[in-house]
Amino acid sequence: MDDQISSVRPPPPSPPVTARPSSPSRRSPHGPISLPSAKEPPAGVSLNLQQTAESFDAVLCWDLLDYFDVSGARQVLAQLVALLKPRGFLMAMFNCDHAAVRMAVRYRISGADQLEYEPLPLVPVPGRAYENREIQELFERFDLINSCYLPNQMREILVQKRASQARRA
Repeated sequence: MDDQISSVRPPPPSPPVTARPSSPSRRSPHGPISLPSAKEPPAGVSLNLQQTAESFDAVLCWDLLDYFDVSGARQVLAQLVALLKPRGFLMAMFNCDHAAVRMAVRYRISGADQLEYEPLPLVPVPGRAYENREIQELFERFDLINSCYLPNQMREILVQKRASQARRA
């Protein structure tokens, strides 16, 4: 089928990094990004998105919301929903393994049917495992298209923005 990913491959190796950060922050061209603790709600989460409202057909949240408590995840979702066109889609993946060590990984869509991933040489980042009910509540204002629990303890969820959510989150 034309709409399926045919390969997932790592990108070419990056130059080696000699220093690792001593605190849970990530390198960015815009300076360090502070990561919220999975146990402490962020004071105010801002993704600093500069895209036009309602300009995306779909948003992929792969390994994103696991790093926020429920309050922070709601703030992030509100910002992402504002970017979605009416009836736009949002796919989220959650790691439901309570014992998992979460390593930083960068994902890139490199072609119509290819996805690249790159493990980043950073310290493990604290995350949380959402319970099924918490995930349902996060997306209660969306139309559920599909939700499945995978053998690797990942939860995939595909939702669609309701037409009534246009111009508000």
